[in-house]
Amino acid sequence: MRQRWMNEVIGYVRIEIKGEVPEQFINECQNRGIVLWDLENDKNGTISADILTTNVKDVRWVAKKTGCKFRFLERHGGPFFVRRVMKRYGFVAGIGLFFAVLWFLSNLVWNVEIEGATPELEHELRLTIEELGVRPGVLQSRLPSPEELQSIVSAEVSEATWIGVNVRGTTYQFQVVQKELAEPHEDAAPRHLVANRDAVVHDIFVEHGEAQVKEDDYVEKGDVLISGLIGNEENQQQVAATGSVEGEIWYETKVTVPLERTYEVIEDEPQVHHRLLLGSLRVPLWGIREPEAENIKQEVDQSNWKLFGYDLPFGYEQKRMYETENYTQSYEEKEAVEVAKEFAKEEIFDHVDVDAEIKDEKVLHHEVENGKVKVNIHYEMIEEIVEEQPIVQGD
Repeated sequence: MRQRWMNEVIGYVRIEIKGEVPEQFINECQNRGIVLWDLENDKNGTISADILTTNVKDVRWVAKKTGCKFRFLERHGGPFFVRRVMKRYGFVAGIGLFFAVLWFLSNLVWNVEIEGATPELEHELRLTIEELGVRPGVLQSRLPSPEELQSIVSAEVSEATWIGVNVRGTTYQFQVVQKELAEPHEDAAPRHLVANRDAVVHDIFVEHGEAQVKEDDYVEKGDVLISGLIGNEENQQQVAATGSVEGEIWYETKVTVPLERTYEVIEDEPQVHHRLLLGSLRVPLWGIREPEAENIKQEVDQSNWKLFGYDLPFGYEQKRMYETENYTQSYEEKEAVEVAKEFAKEEIFDHVDVDAEIKDEKVLHHEVENGKVKVNIHYEMIEEIVEEQPIVQGD
């Protein structure tokens, strides 16, 4: 079944062979790998058969060699159908224009709906999405994907807890969950601010409460930094301690860097191939030759065409093919240590608070072993070290 379908795509013809020994023609075709099928032999010694259009040139040579003559009886398949259709170019052009206009209109944005937002928030959201190009009359293919839109507008519109983006045909729907304003609440319960780790106090700021430590004091985890008990023993009052205490924290990290690193570099502009997608079949439109380089990096973008929100069985594919080259970079021992220090910084900031900062950095030890530099680095970091601790009866 698949072979018959391929024959229809490529195109085939039915020929009639005449000659003194037409069987010799058949044998020679088989020797040259020319496929014949649906062979028929009539009483006059005439043979008819089907052959692919790609083999017509070879068949002419075989006929000349064997002293046979042949003529075409029927023509079938895609190329002949296209040729017949092209003779009616006006009709074909009209149909093509109709479907092109229909496809164009079905891929425009016709409506933008926003649900679940107050008028003020809806106005802000509309301004934001219009800046991104989401408005009636814009081609959907020129807009970011719904996932990208959701990420962008969620970051831009801070009054919303969540914004969902959904595309239904020619309509973009934005579903909004607004933030609920906290109800006025009573003052926070009395509490201390205590150390959440061992550290040396670097800086302290007290808003409410009474400081129990000062700069350069060493504190252990659980020590009270800002007390929620103020006043003297005769007139003592409990409050919710607030403030900020920064401490010096010590870290040690180990990093290994090879003295030789191999990395991939893109050498030239990409070679772009354009394909029409027909189900699982890819029909080349532009760019057929494959790059001759050994190392190739590929990027493929596919877009499935839609008609009024329904996926069509065809689409478009763009494949960019880059020629790449592998390069090896060698480091001296000192250079490798510097690279290791950069790697170590990245690793440290993956495990500390966002607002942390490096006070001091010191390489404790490094050694070269098996073509790699192993480095131990000590860091002094400045971080917030407070956590809340409720005041219980008896404190």
